[in-house]
Amino acid sequence: MAVGRPIGSMVVSLGLEATKFTDGLKSIQNQFRLAKSEMRANIAELSSTGTAYEKASVKVDSLTKVMDVNQRKIESLRETYQNQVRTQGKYSNAAMRTASKINDAIRVQENYRRQLNDAKVAMNEAKRGTDSLRVSLETLQKTTTASITGLQAQGKTNEANLVKYRSLKEEIQQYNRILDDEKAKLKELVNAKGADARETQEQKVKVAELNAKIQQSQASYDGMSSKYKNMTTAQAQAKDSVHKLASSYKSMGDSVKSAGQKLTGFSTIANMVYLLIKLAMDTKNWLSVVILQTKL
Repeated sequence: MAVGRPIGSMVVSLGLEATKFTDGLKSIQNQFRLAKSEMRANIAELSSTGTAYEKASVKVDSLTKVMDVNQRKIESLRETYQNQVRTQGKYSNAAMRTASKINDAIRVQENYRRQLNDAKVAMNEAKRGTDSLRVSLETLQKTTTASITGLQAQGKTNEANLVKYRSLKEEIQQYNRILDDEKAKLKELVNAKGADARETQEQKVKVAELNAKIQQSQASYDGMSSKYKNMTTAQAQAKDSVHKLASSYKSMGDSVKSAGQKLTGFSTIANMVYLLIKLAMDTKNWLSVVILQTKL
């Protein structure tokens, strides 16, 4: 009897704990379903109207809540498993069923953890505004290309090159801002997924490609600096006008000569004018050009 009483007390106590556990687990499972339902609803609501930051932020908050509930579920299952092992044995049906539930819950938790890490990376990227920077850079490049094409079509080579030179400077600045953001994302991926993860390796390639583009743009910019660094738009326009005028007079002289007309004097004058204009172009004597155009 002295031995039986403690055993009886222990069995009764475990029975009560099991009842408490069942009630507690049901409550946790209900909370888990509610948290998942809330997460799906929030994500669906922002799917078509929310910003990238809002979507990622909501996903981070929702996943954090779901994982918190699931972790409590895992802890409750582990508690009852220990009790079942102690009272019924490690290989009892009850203990093995609970062990299976623990494993399932852990797999779910790890899946949520990966999603949470991805959401945090996306949220930080949206917060930095990397996508906006990419759109801004793409707009700059398209606008510049359109301007250059139009100017070249009008024979305004110097003005077109000046537009390209100035655009390259801004392009390099934007590339560097994007590069800083991509490096920050790479660091986050290394911490969240590891250096050998597929996403991390892809991000390394993206950073390397950005570095290559910056070096290419910088080389083009440096190559044009000696000619266009101190040139104003007015000077570029004047230089293009001089070139156009010189080409026009040269064309006239060539036409006269090829037609075999006896206008030696005109041809000589045209050639002289061409040489004067060429001299003004080479010496950058803009005043001479203006005077010449006025007299003509």
